[in-house]
Amino acid sequence: MGKKKRNPFFAFTALLPLFLTGCTITIQPVSSSIPSSESSSSFSELSSKEMSSSSEATSETTSEDISLDSSTSESISEESIPDPRPAETFEFYAVNDFHGSVVYNGTYEVGAASYFSYLKQRKDADPDHVILLSSGDMWQGSYESNVNYGNLVTELCNVAGFDAMTLGNHEFDYGRQYLLNNKELADYPFLAANIYKYKDWRVTDEFWSEGAEKSTVIERAGYRIGIVGIIGEGQTSSITSDRVTDLAFDDPELHATKEARRLKTEEGCDIVVLSIHDDAKSILGGSTDSKTYQPWGLVDNLKYYFDGVFCAHTHTENNATSPDGVPLLQAWKNGGNYAHMTLTIDQGKVTCDKAEILTAKNVIGDIDPDIQDKIDEYLTPEVLAKSSQVAGTLSGTLSNTEGVGNLGAAAIYHAYKDKGAILGMQNSQRASLYSGELTYGELYKAMPFTNSIVMLYCSGSEIKREVSYQWVYAYSDTISSTSELDDRTFYWIAVIDFLAYHQNDGHSYNYFPGLNTGADRFGDVYETYPVDLTFDYIKNTLGGVVNSSAYKAGAPGIL
Repeated sequence: MGKKKRNPFFAFTALLPLFLTGCTITIQPVSSSIPSSESSSSFSELSSKEMSSSSEATSETTSEDISLDSSTSESISEESIPDPRPAETFEFYAVNDFHGSVVYNGTYEVGAASYFSYLKQRKDADPDHVILLSSGDMWQGSYESNVNYGNLVTELCNVAGFDAMTLGNHEFDYGRQYLLNNKELADYPFLAANIYKYKDWRVTDEFWSEGAEKSTVIERAGYRIGIVGIIGEGQTSSITSDRVTDLAFDDPELHATKEARRLKTEEGCDIVVLSIHDDAKSILGGSTDSKTYQPWGLVDNLKYYFDGVFCAHTHTENNATSPDGVPLLQAWKNGGNYAHMTLTIDQGKVTCDKAEILTAKNVIGDIDPDIQDKIDEYLTPEVLAKSSQVAGTLSGTLSNTEGVGNLGAAAIYHAYKDKGAILGMQNSQRASLYSGELTYGELYKAMPFTNSIVMLYCSGSEIKREVSYQWVYAYSDTISSTSELDDRTFYWIAVIDFLAYHQNDGHSYNYFPGLNTGADRFGDVYETYPVDLTFDYIKNTLGGVVNSSAYKAGAPGIL
């Protein structure tokens, strides 16, 4: 049977202009980043999302943004008062989707020592004008990072002098407590303005303040710079669902623009930047490999809110510009690049002088001793020895989009078939494996997800449905094809928790929808990782020799 892609549900929210008549618009002269000639129109052209999504938004708009004080017009002179502050240029360096790439891999991943040294050197050279940001997914991805639950990467950001980090979906992978532990360890704030509590099948008005802040304000060279953090909408489905059952990732546009407006009108920010854990197309509109986005309703007026945007999540390069001239950057993945943007403010006007993606291996220099000391503190001889353990050898390449997933599914099946599982199942993994020796560290980079294994009792029809999807891999020597399964008969399968617990944004099970009936179909849960099962499978079951052709489509056991 041919695999088919999932058909995700895309919400489109219509945005309507707001027309105000019979009143005088008052814009407090606190945000010099918006020219005075544009100020009156900028904040009156609010989207219907901001006006109608909640009573809070409505009350804010009417009480803060609109004033009926007829004396206002007399308080604004025809000529703007000159700003006595000299013009300043600020350099922003942003990173995204580092995924614990601590060790140099011989190609584009330069390793944490070089990667963070470059950032620290930039910050040390001009701390008044250099701002360091992360747009999320920093920790999860390698044994050297996962073994300390991201603490090493958090501390490297401390040493380098980071100013803020936006939460990504993979910050939740270890479980909520490890995210909070890293938050306590960090010298910089974690941001995510649109994470709200979820209760009784609805998004509440309670912000998840224990895990993140909506924004942060930093003061440099006499100016106030606001950073708003947002996690992409719908990324609940990119997290093992039991980690976030009481949380919702709400409308990014609503919360980003609302917080930007607050920073300008209440905090007096001169420059406001958005750091969003999502692709630039989530704002501008368009399609990525996995999703099609509708543009923000305010995309033509993005400059009214933000002077620059840093993106993430899709592991690609974004170097785009909004219709009204706001730069949007994303710097690929795994510590191979940096997003670099310079913003100059002069008499209240903010201009972008440079927006570029820097290739790390082309700009890095000497390793900073403080960075190296921190790495040495975590990469103990015991950690390095574990990473270098050899499972066996591989005869040819296994791609992350096919062979690695099949190999892992086979390992799961062989570990749990004696417990009644008719097949093992997992989803696609992150990196490919190449011919030669397979070390624990290399296997971990290929399959870094810290999933437990769940015994799940489900119908034949559900198993067929799930196995048919692209990026889902199943292995069995009990059956040769899912066509052998009876739709109404129930079977035990061994499956990673990400698939077993998967829910949609409405918090309903959607990969195995039969679980929504309330029937208890969960069996034992085994607190082991696919990478560990795979290492043992290669070393013990396969005798240390992996024939790559045995784990490609059409091979015996591959469903």
